[in-house]
Amino acid sequence: MRDVILHAFNWRYAEVADQARAIAECGYGAVLLPPPLYSDPDGPAKAGPDIPA
Repeated sequence: MRDVILHAFNWRYAEVADQARAIAECGYGAVLLPPPLYSDPDGPAKAGPDIPA
């Protein structure tokens, strides 16, 4: 099962690091982490005077 990828969307990087051994022991061969922009708990930037809509 080492060809299975864990998609850790919305996981904190520290959580993935803390769980790395358990993830590997479950048989995952890789972990996919999205760019931090898409994991921002406050959501995307809001439009404003300096940010175009």
